[in-house]
Amino acid sequence: MSNQVIVLDNGSSTIKAGFAGDVKPLVVLPSYVGRQKNERVMVDAPNEDAYVGEQARKYRGILKLSYPIDRGIIKDETDLELLWKEVFNQLNVSSAGHPLLISDSALLPTSNKEKLVQIAFESFGVPMVCVMSQTVLALYATARTTGTILDVGEGGTRVTSVAEGFALPHSVEATAVGGRDVTMYLQKLLKQQGLRLETSSELEIVREIKETVCAVAATALDKKNLGTTLGGAEAGAVSYTLPDGAIVKIANRHAAPEILFNPALDAREAHGIPQLVHQAITNCDLDLRRHLCASIVVTGGSTLFGAFLDRFVNDFKRLQPKDALIRAYAPVDRQYCAFMGGTVVGMLPSFKSLMISRTQYDTDGVAAVHRNFC
Repeated sequence: MSNQVIVLDNGSSTIKAGFAGDVKPLVVLPSYVGRQKNERVMVDAPNEDAYVGEQARKYRGILKLSYPIDRGIIKDETDLELLWKEVFNQLNVSSAGHPLLISDSALLPTSNKEKLVQIAFESFGVPMVCVMSQTVLALYATARTTGTILDVGEGGTRVTSVAEGFALPHSVEATAVGGRDVTMYLQKLLKQQGLRLETSSELEIVREIKETVCAVAATALDKKNLGTTLGGAEAGAVSYTLPDGAIVKIANRHAAPEILFNPALDAREAHGIPQLVHQAITNCDLDLRRHLCASIVVTGGSTLFGAFLDRFVNDFKRLQPKDALIRAYAPVDRQYCAFMGGTVVGMLPSFKSLMISRTQYDTDGVAAVHRNFC
């Protein structure tokens, strides 16, 4: 196990981690840290400065939750270190004995990569580090060299076309509408119907309602046919039991995810997912477009809604010539695509040539990050 590469996929919603060669992550942590918001008065009450992982989830009702990664960007290095420490504890390894492969978005500022490398070397003493694009890692996970990657994550949506293993920077399209926005839109819709879930811990309840109940509509919705979100005995209403035992019925489980396809429903000036993919492919040379349309890879946890793939393909087809061949592939565990790609890359004989060592970092500082990962 010593010297085995550890793969760390930093998400705005969850952190996934494990070893190169693993089929699935061994550790999946919620990407939040909890701190007590009330004074402790009983001896046997929880008494920690900060809670992470399952403890944070267990006690979240008495905690104020903070998110050290916001839309992929590191906002709080101290809290991120707490999450990483929990990862290494759960893997039962010393960070100093393992090279580290970290996923990151190619669209984020270089300073984000600098912080990741700095934390890895200076706080955890890892011997070697590599930071790789989540898009590239998703390609490795699906064993494709040409195609279009649609990644809908917690913090936003990104589309990148790839040809013969090379990402095409001019193709990239992105929007800040992602899974967190669906959660917040559902929170807004529930509030309009009289169910107020407003604290940081209650927002996690809304997220769970979203993940358990919501699905994508087969055809486009607008404000006229969104209907009410909460319902009584309406046909098709889905029941959800809140932590206090109260049961709510969600009458229109399609309403919140609709903003992924029509952000204007929530007053967002952004393209929907089908338009983003269409534009990313249109940004590429004519000779490539039919190949890119025929190999669309759908990744990210916010694509797990029921009927997502069918709705995307149907809407996307309307933007293409009638004779265009459209093929979209959604891996079963697509929320883990970046991690799984990392486990493939970490096993390649050439992988170490992509990494920077502690010696290089001590000598060149952030210049080593710019040279290798930017």
